Amino acid sequence: MRTILPYLKSRLQLGRDQFRRALGRVLFDKPRIAPLPIPHLQRIVLVRWDAKLGDAIVSSWIFRELKKQYPAASIEVITSPAMAWLFKEHFGADIVYECPKRTNYRQLAHLAKQIGQIDLLVHFGQQLKMKDIFFIRMIASQYVAGLDDELACINIKLGQKTSGLHFCHKFAELVKVCGVSSPQTDYLLPYSPASQKAITPYWPANPVIAINPFGSGQSRRLSTESIQRLLHALDNTLPSDVRFCLLFSPDNKQKIIQLCSQLPRTFCYPESTTISDVVAQIKKAKGLISVDTATIHIAAGLNTPILGLYNPDPINFAEWGPNTKTSRVVFAEKRQPEDINALPWAELPQQILTWWQEIESNGLT
Repeated sequence: MRTILPYLKSRLQLGRDQFRRALGRVLFDKPRIAPLPIPHLQRIVLVRWDAKLGDAIVSSWIFRELKKQYPAASIEVITSPAMAWLFKEHFGADIVYECPKRTNYRQLAHLAKQIGQIDLLVHFGQQLKMKDIFFIRMIASQYVAGLDDELACINIKLGQKTSGLHFCHKFAELVKVCGVSSPQTDYLLPYSPASQKAITPYWPANPVIAINPFGSGQSRRLSTESIQRLLHALDNTLPSDVRFCLLFSPDNKQKIIQLCSQLPRTFCYPESTTISDVVAQIKKAKGLISVDTATIHIAAGLNTPILGLYNPDPINFAEWGPNTKTSRVVFAEKRQPEDINALPWAELPQQILTWWQEIESNGLT
């Protein structure tokens, strides 16, 4: 019964969402006609209200590249209050609109009115919901670019065109449509020299591997037992002078501090409180071992070698994988529900050794 109930709940939610989408298309999905190619752009607004940290980093370079093509344009973004600082302080957005996660139709209509007349709205949700379609209907924009090719209100359709591509490359196709012929897609990161300086007293002179065992959702979180198994495999495989730095978020800080006190060659930076602190640690490390989460994209942006631990989801991996040549990936065994703890533990030491040898051969140790 316990396994059936979550399935039934999921099916009911799916049915509800499909009904609302169909209703939204009837009520709000109106064709938007405008000539192509796109003329000179003066105002561009990106909808990123659902973006998590990793998602935001993958598209961070867009503001820089659009500014190269349109230096006088206003490149704006709609995001959550928690993510606003990132776009304001590090990514170069000219205007940031904060949109709560659970916003109502009146608030969306007000937001559209606040934004006013624009040239291009970008919404890269792959199957937009009723509220998304309503917002697009309300926005005064000549062009709307998106991945949901079924919608008439999207007149720059990039879904089929970018099918199977990493999200970074999906965004690259967008900026090409906007006239940027050869976009530079290297990520922007919330780097802080103060954070880099602060970790120095805690950082050993030895080579260090940073490890992030926690992703979003239970399916992407290593258990305490799995963390110990991973560290045991590292201890038995890598040279004796290598140290292991466990990364953490505030909600698992005490657990990590306790683990570090029990395990040889393992430490953490106990004062870590911000994303900039995490960036500083990954930048200082010789490599990163991480489950599928934002730290993968941070390491990709820093060209830090990555050993990624992923659940066997080919679509998610193709769209959100490491996107860097300095990476190796280990997939967990197929389970239902997914569970990153189902790693191929017998094969893991050899994967670790091969990855380390690649780091050494590239002169990165």
